[in-house]
Amino acid sequence: MGIKLGYLIPILLILIGVQIAGTLLAIPLKATEITAFGPAESISNPFIYLGYVILMTAIILGLFKLGFKWFITAFFLIVVWATVFFVASTIVLQVYGNTNPTADLVALILPVIAVLLIWKFPEWYVIDTIGFIMCAGATAVIGISFGIYPVIILLIIFAVYDAISVYKTRHMITLAEAVLNQKLPALFIIPKDRSFSYINSKTWDNLDDTKARQTYIIGMGDIIFPSTMVVSASVFLTGTKLFGLFTLPAIGAMIGSWIGLVVLQWYAVKHPQSHAGLPFLNAFTIAGFAIMYVISLITGV
Repeated sequence: MGIKLGYLIPILLILIGVQIAGTLLAIPLKATEITAFGPAESISNPFIYLGYVILMTAIILGLFKLGFKWFITAFFLIVVWATVFFVASTIVLQVYGNTNPTADLVALILPVIAVLLIWKFPEWYVIDTIGFIMCAGATAVIGISFGIYPVIILLIIFAVYDAISVYKTRHMITLAEAVLNQKLPALFIIPKDRSFSYINSKTWDNLDDTKARQTYIIGMGDIIFPSTMVVSASVFLTGTKLFGLFTLPAIGAMIGSWIGLVVLQWYAVKHPQSHAGLPFLNAFTIAGFAIMYVISLITGV
């Protein structure tokens, strides 16, 4: 979903931040051989993941339609707790090992605080902050679960799926409106002015009416998927690493995703309605990766 060019910088900073944080989290996780699926090089993994996403989306939309909104809220709160705990415990383990009980206690308390904030005070900056943590954690896990070829396939099929779900079936718009009305962390929210209050906002029943909307929004998936390419290229490819983190192809993927974001926002200004972000973001991410991958082969960097 697009935003105006004037609000590109906050979204770009979120994208860059998730790519850096996701890679930092992925490095120690890769050493533990934790993955979300089977072997990272299996080309069936992207299709299995797509199946999971379609199934969960169908279940969530079905429960919303049946009026079980409380169940959806509980589900999202569990996801928030699990993701924040995962990120916090990974950081504590990396920094302190198993020798600091106080740090371990903090890692247990932070997820509880995150859940309480989302439940009792879901202001836009709370949603964005916790959403950033969730995106970083998801990016790290997905990035180490998909090798180079599988992650390319992943980005391609989800770009197609995003386009279909936004422009054809429209179910992704319905889902976005539902979670926004429930004040759940699934999208990043950038207010048009500082006086905006997400808690006191009206119903979100027409996301295509961008002029009437008080905020600019972008799905967390639009941040996660291009960032997984950065993580995968950083952990699965060898060669010189910038800051000890990013291989040359990973840097190409990063730059490509930034360009894709700019193009998406430019297109959204020209065509003011809700847009599928992944066709733009994933295409430029793959292109940036491919260009730098060829350069790295030629130069040996």
